[in-house]
Amino acid sequence: MQLPDHILGKNAVQTIKDRIQAPVLVIGSDKFTRGHLASLNCFNFLAAATLSNVLTHHLKVKNVSDLFYNFAPSTLALPGLGVISLATLGAAFEQRLGKTLSDYIDRHRGEHDVVTFATIKAQSADSKAEKLAKKEERKRKRSRNRQAHEHRVKRFVERATKPTNPATQEKA
Repeated sequence: MQLPDHILGKNAVQTIKDRIQAPVLVIGSDKFTRGHLASLNCFNFLAAATLSNVLTHHLKVKNVSDLFYNFAPSTLALPGLGVISLATLGAAFEQRLGKTLSDYIDRHRGEHDVVTFATIKAQSADSKAEKLAKKEERKRKRSRNRQAHEHRVKRFVERATKPTNPATQEKA
């Protein structure tokens, strides 16, 4: 791609060049630019950024090889990571190790066959705990709403039975 300074401006050209060379996927010490991923027809740069954040800050992965050999796919069943992130991870495996996403799944396959990544996420302990927490929250919310409704009804009934004009009350 040609980036002429006199048309685009020097600052804009430098920003574009920096962005092209900046790593979009960082897995420990391994860094992947847009060019690395695009060479494998992977253009999911937002998923790559999300994956970088999770792998670097939450899982503390050393590099792609460490992830491939030491982390099971079930450890990736985290909020924010989905099948697009997993596909991006497959591109990283191909780029650095010459291995595919299928090789990764096969390496960590246990007694049960893996159907999809969604299945892995649904079976993870975090997913089950999250569903249980949501269920408990809904239960608490219904209880609070019921109590609030009872208070509103009680106040309404009290106001409705009270005389509104004391002068009319004395005549009766």
